[in-house]
Amino acid sequence: RRTHLPHEEQREKNIRLVTEVALDCFLANGIEKTKVADIALRSGLTERSVFRYFETKADLVLAASLLYWNRILERIDRMSHAASGGGTTGLQDAENVLICYSQLYHLDPNGMRFTLDAELTLHTAGRLHEIKNQPPEPFETSGGPMAKAIRKGLADGSISPDVDVREIYYNSYDAILGIMQRLAERERTRLRQPDAQPEPDVRARAQRQITTYTADPEPSGFVYTHLCQFG
Repeated sequence: RRTHLPHEEQREKNIRLVTEVALDCFLANGIEKTKVADIALRSGLTERSVFRYFETKADLVLAASLLYWNRILERIDRMSHAASGGGTTGLQDAENVLICYSQLYHLDPNGMRFTLDAELTLHTAGRLHEIKNQPPEPFETSGGPMAKAIRKGLADGSISPDVDVREIYYNSYDAILGIMQRLAERERTRLRQPDAQPEPDVRARAQRQITTYTADPEPSGFVYTHLCQFG
């Protein structure tokens, strides 16, 4: 005998299912090539049912973006924690976080392309500001790995209180994620070209030092240098 969930519980379950399926489809096929009918079919629902939960495709893209960034923040938190090995300063943790972000192009190129496509789609729909969990979140309220590393550094003295930590926070995210998105988009463009040849390892070709944190003998006590050189 089948057990029927209460209406609201079933609704929430279906919304989660559709969001997860939509993200899978967007990652595999891109936003433009994914139809709501495809998402409905894979979810075991009718297209009309999907539109009861999400009024427009942009709503689906927004929900999928929020889900994607939740997963990324959790993943980076785990990766940076594993890389630190314990006993690290906040400054070292911040460096580890950025190194982990720099690996996203290799670990999740489809995800990086999705974030760029989602930004364009939501910007066109006037909804980009609604991705509230996309790095960088507001520093004051962020519980993300970079914000936690900076607060730890301020507490343990490895980051000077005289430094504008908000500028470092926002600029580091803008730089690292922008680079990953550009690399992913460049690879997609290359693959669309006839007779495309395999691209050399991006790490070897890019020859980059994505982030370097160094102690500064000047009163500021801290210098953030962002270096990126494409070959």
